[in-house]
Amino acid sequence: MTTLPRLHLFEFHDQTWCPALLREAVTDCVNAAWTFTGFWRNAVPHVEDLLERTGERSILDLCSGSGGPAPRIVHALAGRMPELRVELSDLFPKPASVDALSPELRARVHYLEQPVDALAVPAEFAGLRTVFGAFHHFRPAEAIELLRSASGSGRPLAVFEFQRRTLLRSIIPPMGLVGLSPLVAHWTAPRRWWRPLLTAVPVIPALWAWDSFATIMRTYTPAELVGLAEQARAPGYRWEVREARGDGPERITCIAGFPDPRGGVELIEY
Repeated sequence: MTTLPRLHLFEFHDQTWCPALLREAVTDCVNAAWTFTGFWRNAVPHVEDLLERTGERSILDLCSGSGGPAPRIVHALAGRMPELRVELSDLFPKPASVDALSPELRARVHYLEQPVDALAVPAEFAGLRTVFGAFHHFRPAEAIELLRSASGSGRPLAVFEFQRRTLLRSIIPPMGLVGLSPLVAHWTAPRRWWRPLLTAVPVIPALWAWDSFATIMRTYTPAELVGLAEQARAPGYRWEVREARGDGPERITCIAGFPDPRGGVELIEY
């Protein structure tokens, strides 16, 4: 399958000039896509594996946007890890996002109100760091910095993407499916007076369509991820780039980093 050249196209909701209203609309679409595609379930075994390897029982989710999959994953693991908790964080935090969660889940999930830069995570934040569907936002030098901040401090890290930078395997099928996100967001996101209006116009679908295409063109291949991880090496820290072979509902790419005397970088296809 032919891989397209990586292009770091701009995404509207990345821009500082993007109105908060439209940034919220796009991140709500991202959250809706995670919800109805069910791709978040493919991350559960990797998160559980890293929690077991490291003994961590808390998660610091970076680039959380409107919440993302982290609360769902905590809920999925609650039976086996009843003490598990998660703190959501973002450079543009949306603490109100947790209001839509059930009371039981809100007891396990907290959204930090202060902005948190994924490239400069405060040292006092412990736990497994996770990044869901946001690693493509970072240019190579920034991506290495994000990885190096984890390996240098000995903190475990799990980075997840589900799209791939190939024409037939990513752009055509998911663009049709994920394109429903602006409609699904009416049920999965907090009610806003502007949402029906800007969906009908259609401002939100247009922004979402472009940002989805830009996301695919920005996505790193497994080989590129190995190269980034090689530059974030640290003694006693191991990187594994884990790539699901299949397409469809089982797809996921994970960069797993954790303290391990073996060290090194390995590509694992399964």
